[in-house]
Amino acid sequence: MTDESVKRVLMPKIIDKKKIKKKIIHSALDVFSNKGYHEAKVSEIAKKVGMGKGTLYEYFKSKGEIFSACIDLIFSDVDKMVMENINKNDSPSIKLKKVLEGYKKVFFSYPRHYFNVIIEFWNEGIREKNFINLKNIYREFSDKIKEIVLEGIIRGEFNKDINPKTVASTVLAFMDGIMLQWIIESESINLSMRIDGFFDALLRGIQRR
Repeated sequence: MTDESVKRVLMPKIIDKKKIKKKIIHSALDVFSNKGYHEAKVSEIAKKVGMGKGTLYEYFKSKGEIFSACIDLIFSDVDKMVMENINKNDSPSIKLKKVLEGYKKVFFSYPRHYFNVIIEFWNEGIREKNFINLKNIYREFSDKIKEIVLEGIIRGEFNKDINPKTVASTVLAFMDGIMLQWIIESESINLSMRIDGFFDALLRGIQRR
């Protein structure tokens, strides 16, 4: 055996923990979307990843922590897709349009069964506040929309009498509602038409006359 081969044998194997955690999360998304949070088992997730249950617990302490990581991944991707095309020089109206265009992109970027996990998130976020902070996630999205609306008021593009918080709540309620409709009747719903129609109606309601 050469000195080089001895070094290769003796050197510890480098483990990319970040890559393994990401693999666990994506495997868990499949399990949660098919089984639901309560029916899903950590052993099933471990099997899908190709590791032992004990090894998986070296990366996540509990099923709740895995589920929370899945939600973080989804909403991180959603935030990126919704906000990535917004330019600081865009008008507030264009920024709002790009928010909704980005949300439209979300529907075509994820496998449809992943949206089942978001439904589970709503359920568990209400029941299990210890590992999912539903309020914080919605507040982050709401604050970004409120900022755009407030800019529109300051620049004289939007009616000064509108309430930015109310507008943000309306946009978020529409996003949740259209997602639920799409899950229920994706074959018959014209997603682009409904999102564009909502934007037109929203703009008519908030633009300065």
